[in-house]
Amino acid sequence: MAVGSRSARPVLVVLLAAGCSSSAAQRPQEEADLLARIIAADDARGRTEHGINALIDGVASPVHELRRMAVRAYGRLEMETVPFTSLLAHDDAGTRAEAANAIGQAFLNSGDPGELRELLAVRARVETDDSVRGIMAATLGRMRHRNAAEVAATVALLVEERLTTRAGDDAFVLGVARGLHFLVRQPAGRDSLPESAIAALRTLIMHGREASGDNVALTARRIRTVAAAALVASRHATASDITEILGDPDPYVRREALAAVAALPASSRTPIMESALADTSPVVRYDALRVYGGLADRTGACPHTLRAVGDANPHVALLALSQLGTGCGGAEAIALLDARAAALPAALTDTSSGWHVAATALVALAAADAARARERLPAFVSSANPFVRMHAARAAAALQAVPALHTLIADVHPNVRTEAIPGLAAAVGHTADSLYVAQLREDDSQLVQAAAAALEGSRHAGVMPALFDALERITATGRQTWRDARMALLERIAELGSAADAASLGSYLADADVRVGDEAANIIARWTGERPDSVLPMRPQSLELPSIAALDSLADADVRIETAEGNLVLRLLPGVAPTNAYRFARLARAGYYDGLTFHRVVPNFVVQGGSPHANEYAGDDLFTRDELGLVYNWRGTVGLSTRGRDTGDAQIYINLVDNVRLDHNYTIFAEVTEGMDVVDRLLEGALIRRVTVQ
Repeated sequence: MAVGSRSARPVLVVLLAAGCSSSAAQRPQEEADLLARIIAADDARGRTEHGINALIDGVASPVHELRRMAVRAYGRLEMETVPFTSLLAHDDAGTRAEAANAIGQAFLNSGDPGELRELLAVRARVETDDSVRGIMAATLGRMRHRNAAEVAATVALLVEERLTTRAGDDAFVLGVARGLHFLVRQPAGRDSLPESAIAALRTLIMHGREASGDNVALTARRIRTVAAAALVASRHATASDITEILGDPDPYVRREALAAVAALPASSRTPIMESALADTSPVVRYDALRVYGGLADRTGACPHTLRAVGDANPHVALLALSQLGTGCGGAEAIALLDARAAALPAALTDTSSGWHVAATALVALAAADAARARERLPAFVSSANPFVRMHAARAAAALQAVPALHTLIADVHPNVRTEAIPGLAAAVGHTADSLYVAQLREDDSQLVQAAAAALEGSRHAGVMPALFDALERITATGRQTWRDARMALLERIAELGSAADAASLGSYLADADVRVGDEAANIIARWTGERPDSVLPMRPQSLELPSIAALDSLADADVRIETAEGNLVLRLLPGVAPTNAYRFARLARAGYYDGLTFHRVVPNFVVQGGSPHANEYAGDDLFTRDELGLVYNWRGTVGLSTRGRDTGDAQIYINLVDNVRLDHNYTIFAEVTEGMDVVDRLLEGALIRRVTVQ
């Protein structure tokens, strides 16, 4: 389903419409009840007594939206048994689409699709709806391929039998491009891709360049973007192909060419890079500079890097500054870095912007000229802005500036201490173990992980008691999203402990987090030579699920994110991701996001934010389930940040480009309808002033 479609409206609207028919008056309530059961079963991943029954009832429902939702939920179980293959021939096109996608999801991480791939291929040959054909094409490409014969069969279906004989509309062509993209990212696909597939990709990179109309042009651009990425990933892109892609009118297509430049001979590479570095779009200039600066022989890049420091786009300019620390530019570069570092604003607050140039310059200067960087370092260590002090910790680590690192490891902000720990450990080793042990008492998952890592090989007398105390304290909070910290503590306990400590791990065998329980059992087995008997885990705490009325209220909700750069407007997708759309709205209405930051900004990838501690590991206490479906990671979509399957903690990310490689692994629950120009301007630490849902 293309982003921007209104088909993701709340299910209750459809249910109420059905209730106006001549059917029994009880039917709308029954359907609403079944919807609630499907959402609960999806959230529980079928692990409740009647969980699978709700999905089976939903699959059999005569209501299209309920049936589609149940099929989607079944695919999310990622089980190798798929009891709804007959729905590939259902008279409802939406059901056929969800069934095809769910089959691909079921085999995403394990198993051999085998006969199901053949069944899907048979259905794709007779499918009449172009959108459904496109989803089938993409699914066939992303299924696991073991050898050249399976790759050739899929390519024959996508290209030789279909694309050339019955092109269809752009919805199908996009599905073919996505299918080839997924295929070439598998080892078998990349190593044995037939020439017909390469030829098709070369055709698709030119698709619709002259298209008119916003929707037509958008889909055509996506086709070219995906095809260009696939052609580059196939390792068959030639200098001519790259030049062709760089001639595209859309910068988001042009940038895809740059990933292939490093493989070209220098004689072909230089004119391409110089053209890209002079591109009118900062999207292209950024990737050109990143690729050029990463080459083994980057001598020719230095003049471009020095010029790019003055680029009008802050992302390009900051990248150029960081590259000057790699020995590029000599004395001129060092003088420039020193001048930029010296310009750190003196009146910064903890939420101030305007520090990025100086902080980036300091870290680069630490690599290029240690003496000058040491002179500049104190101003950064004493800054009122924690992001500046984090950069100070990185510079101090490169300089092995031990006094500064001791100051920073006592900082009031846990992120600063997290940055200081590995630098101090590298500089002084285990002589500072007491400082790392002290961090285990702190209320920050990322900091605890850094401390546990620094204690590897420690002989400190207080390490084991501190590790067990931290594990017990964190476990008692019931925060599911602290799993990473608990696993880091268990890793260190496993290394430093012995069979005498086995009894202390016994209570974790029945932990509500199965991964923690399994790891405790593994450690005991390693220590004692005998794995303890399995223990039925405690039932984990469940996230609050949305009522049908709550989902209905999100149908046309006005979601506004206010930042210092301007405002964003989001449209939620409660019909696609009901639990995550509801959780975001519920937290936003409670003021959860107000005053937080976009702590991670990766140009030409994503911006991420919504963490109470401004780091990857702090969020709402409970995990939420992935709600993967037919909304993809196109530019402007809003997804749920996770650290593995079903680990959402209410942090969000916004796609800055089309990130096809994230599809089918990350939940999309909203899209930006206004303000992508604001998103493009965001820098690390950008303040979220307020989020409102009306």
